[in-house]
Amino acid sequence: MMDSSAVPIYVEMIKVIESSIFQGSFKESAKEFVRFKAEKGLVFGKLTVLHHHLFDNSEKHIYELAAVIEILILSADIFDDLQDKDNPFTPWSQVPDSIALNIGLGLLSLSNQYSFTISKSIPHGQELLSCIQDYSLDSIAGQHLDLLDLIKGEEDYIQMIRLKSGKLTALACLAGAIAGNASPQALEIIRKYSETVGMFAQVSNDIEGVLRTDTKNDLLNKRRTLPVLYLLNEFNQASKEVVREVFTDRGLIEETLPLVVEKIKQSGAVQYAQVKQRVWSLEVSRMIDELPVEDDKRNQLKQFIL
Repeated sequence: MMDSSAVPIYVEMIKVIESSIFQGSFKESAKEFVRFKAEKGLVFGKLTVLHHHLFDNSEKHIYELAAVIEILILSADIFDDLQDKDNPFTPWSQVPDSIALNIGLGLLSLSNQYSFTISKSIPHGQELLSCIQDYSLDSIAGQHLDLLDLIKGEEDYIQMIRLKSGKLTALACLAGAIAGNASPQALEIIRKYSETVGMFAQVSNDIEGVLRTDTKNDLLNKRRTLPVLYLLNEFNQASKEVVREVFTDRGLIEETLPLVVEKIKQSGAVQYAQVKQRVWSLEVSRMIDELPVEDDKRNQLKQFIL
């Protein structure tokens, strides 16, 4: 079920697809992917709209821009799932990889094309384009670090998620603020806290991933997330037992996952990740208080992202 605030963004996403040169099954599959994405909430597009309205209450171009950002994020989701092979329930996982890859490339090209078109219609268009391009590349660099599977400790992990997740969140927030003619001072504040917001969201996914009792469990897939890194330090008996279960010759199997998840809950790994999130949340709240906008807009922003 799509919430009402996502509808205007979804409508613009469909318009972009419909107006493209793509035909037949490509267009129908792309619209199916967009519908699936929209039913998940279109959080990035909402961040774009929200940050635009902090500085400019008009709606000219903003839902079109939010749609372009969401199409870019959708292409990143498709590529991520093709690489990780850990999300079989998406519509792009139901088609051959070659087809999903081609649609992902088409969506990425569409987002680039429309970003350029929008940039010609706003005062700081070149800055908008640079933001989208630079932060997209940063996120790709973060994804590459993740794929290399070279995370050794928390510092490596933080660097990776700041690039992979933080930069995409910053892209969505900054795009809206730039289109809203925000000051350089405001843009710097937004850049800092939005990267942290993206990291917060990634840790939420990591907590969910380590507590799953199905084949998507991060321990089952040997993914080094923040809770997993805590477990590997073996601070207590529960974490030692989890590590022993995962790294034996047999390895962790799905049948024993419920018991292992109970030990994870006792280990402090989830609580440690939540404390990290709490610290980040306080930092974000403090930075939002520094934004040169009205109190009611600050409160609306906090309500959405904290």
